[in-house]
Amino acid sequence: MDKSGFLEKAREGAELIKMHIELGHTIRLISHRDADGITAGGILAKAVAREGGSFQLSIVKQLSEEFIKELASEKHRIYVFSDLGSGSMSLIERYLEDFDVLVADHHPPEKESFSGDSHLIVNPTLYGADSVRDLSGSGVAYFVARAMREKNRDLSYLALVGAVGDMQEVDGTFHGMNLDIIEDGTELGIIEVRKELRLFGRESRKLSQMLAYATNPEIPEITGDERKAIEFLRAKGFDPDMKYWQLREEEKRKLHDAIVIHMIKHGAPKEAIDRLIGDVVLSRVYPEGEPRHEAREFATLLNATGRLNAGTLGVAICLGDEEAYRKARKMLDDYKREQIEARRYIIQNWNSADEGEHAYVLYVGRNIRDTLVGIAANIAINSGLARPEKPVIIIADSEEDDSLVKASARTTERALAKGYHLGEALRKAAEKLGGEGGGHAIAAGIRFPKSRIDEFIRYINEILGRQVSGDGN
Repeated sequence: MDKSGFLEKAREGAELIKMHIELGHTIRLISHRDADGITAGGILAKAVAREGGSFQLSIVKQLSEEFIKELASEKHRIYVFSDLGSGSMSLIERYLEDFDVLVADHHPPEKESFSGDSHLIVNPTLYGADSVRDLSGSGVAYFVARAMREKNRDLSYLALVGAVGDMQEVDGTFHGMNLDIIEDGTELGIIEVRKELRLFGRESRKLSQMLAYATNPEIPEITGDERKAIEFLRAKGFDPDMKYWQLREEEKRKLHDAIVIHMIKHGAPKEAIDRLIGDVVLSRVYPEGEPRHEAREFATLLNATGRLNAGTLGVAICLGDEEAYRKARKMLDDYKREQIEARRYIIQNWNSADEGEHAYVLYVGRNIRDTLVGIAANIAINSGLARPEKPVIIIADSEEDDSLVKASARTTERALAKGYHLGEALRKAAEKLGGEGGGHAIAAGIRFPKSRIDEFIRYINEILGRQVSGDGN
């Protein structure tokens, strides 16, 4: 990766924002509604505030043509998009041509650059980075903020929370410029990275719940059954009511070994076992036992606000609002409950999935919220319902428009090795169906007319088939 080229472009973005602050213009921020986008929005909002500027921020599901038209009608002098915008460059050029625009994103861009001088894109993929593992949207926002003011290095933990929420360390290890962010935070003494169990619940869950609710990866014979988790823990000499953070280091190692041996005995795939133990990011600002102390729990908290349509509450948490944090803790219980219900539905109804030559597709209607389809797709993979070399696509009815459906596609490194690229596949399918689609190779999304689900299933298998055959057209 051309790191110096990327950092120079981030500096240009920083200078553009600072110029508008000096001119007294409100910085119009628009960010994605997942943990990566919420932290990206929080980082940029904090950086603008530190310069004495004012901002207006929106957290959104996607950049529709209608929404971009609405932005144009606001007539702000500058628009800053974070963790989105790369796939909407033509729409941005069409409707925001009279305004300055900065896109700070890590998704593969629609094209290499904007045609006009007033629009700027800061995207690491244009400098050779892997969008899935080398830097997330919050990381791009972080480097723009750091270029604005060196003090903004203290936002490194937020950037890593976003990276974890984006699963940049899905294989258990951080890569690319995420390592530069870790270095900044470590030098400041505000973060620590340990090799630990990478399951949700380090801070807040009893060990029995941490294992029983494990989904990434799932633990055979234990996930979904707290009674069996309790029996397993007691048989290995652990108090099921203790929390992971309360264990001594030798106890953690003993637990790690016990779970790995259990997974091997029960035939868990090597990829699942390999990602069980890995990099865990901890904050030195928050106390142990508090969800914000560990990046995975913090990211899940922020995801809950976004998925339950309260993303600006998540940004407020990033900015240090304790009342917002208390409200979000209550929302998290609802979010985790919906995830459990989604898992139950996927397992009970998987025999209804359409298994084509190149993808599993399951239409869930309104049984799963459209904001949880990506999680549902991962559940199908991690629970062993789907073969790891074949992508999974979950389709749900849109909550915003009864005539549309929203789908998320997920897959594994094993499938990518065959030549699949989900982002490109969904982009092409959307073009055929009159929808909107795109994303990463390993994770992508699409929205299209509900009446065309059968066509979508046919198209997506054809498109993915051409990818693995080497014919991308």
